Parts: sequence; C-alpha cells; structure tokens
Amino acid sequence: MRLPIQVAIHTFRETEHGREYLLLRRLAIDGGYWQEPTGGVESPETISDAADRELREETGFEPIRLEPIGYVYSHSIEPEMKLRHDFTADKLEVHVFAAEIADDVDPVIDPTEHDSFRWLALPEAIALLYWPEDREAVRRVDVHVAARRQ
Repeated sequence: MRLPIQVAIHTFRETEHGREYLLLRRLAIDGGYWQEPTGGVESPETISDAADRELREETGFEPIRLEPIGYVYSHSIEPEMKLRHDFTADKLEVHVFAAEIADDVDPVIDPTEHDSFRWLALPEAIALLYWPEDREAVRRVDVHVAARRQ
C-alpha cells in the first residue's frame, strides 16, 4: 500500500569539472518537466529503503552513498493522486536524500516514466528544475554535501 510519503533523491557525481546533479525529464503525457528521481513509500518499507529502491528503479544506480539530509517538506496531494492511492491525507510529505554515484556512469532510465536525462552544475540544475521545492531541496543537498566534505 502506498503511503502519503514521498522521497526525492538528488543524485550527484564529483567530476573534474565539479559536482554535477542528475535531472530526469518526465514524459510529455506526465508534464514533460525536469526533476530528480522521486517516488512513493510503500508499506512496510522504511523511507530510506524507498529512496534506495526508487533510485535503482529510475536510474539503475548503485549509490556510493545514499543519505537523508534532514530536510522534509510537504505539498498538497492532487485529487487524482488521492483517488488512485485512496489517500485520506491532504498533504504529501517529501523526504530529501543525497545520493552520490561514480563519475563515469550514466543512468538507465525507465522509458515509461522519463525520456531524457542531464548532468548539470548546481546553477543549471536549479534553473531547469520545475518545482520550487525541488530547487530549494537541491540547494540544501549541495550545502549538506559540501559540509560533509570539509
């Protein structure tokens, strides 16, 4: 059963050009916007298990490190999503994760969800992300990753 909880996995790699973030483009039928790998938490899995599963399903990546950054936000649940998942909650809670992967691999994207991917430096990723919450989340991920490296 799907819970009213979602994970947002900001995936990055360290390259000779600096840190790059992965964005995936949703299919046009689903909005055609750019976002990070995301997905829902299924009962009885943990939020961290959901992040690991979603990253693997949407990219095929085995992360070097996958960790929550301590940032959670919420947004309204769209009516069709409420019906599809039989949610009684009005808000969807989103837990943000940072996932580091090797610098020499590209994702294997699921063509039923996404049709393209890009690796981008932080300013370009922020400019391309569709949702303001995703823009704030990737900023926070970048700060989290930089602090951890000091």
